[in-house]
Amino acid sequence: MKDSELLKLLSRRDPSALEELMSRYGPLLRYVIRAILPDPRDQEECLSDLAVLIWERISSYDPEKGELAPWLAALARNTALNRARS
Repeated sequence: MKDSELLKLLSRRDPSALEELMSRYGPLLRYVIRAILPDPRDQEECLSDLAVLIWERISSYDPEKGELAPWLAALARNTALNRARS
């Protein structure tokens, strides 16, 4: 499945699309989060928070401005930094 198809399914709120996204990009997101949050429990909670955030903000993603992976990595970084600050 291409990212464009995945985005269409996510915008339709298809739960299987979120599973596919996390399966495809989960390792990248975990890598970004792990560099900021040393505690494995915090990492998993952050990843869960990130999944909800992606679900809520997918409509704000604009493929004209860049690829999906960097957008997701930026969300992961910001979510992890916010968790680390709190």
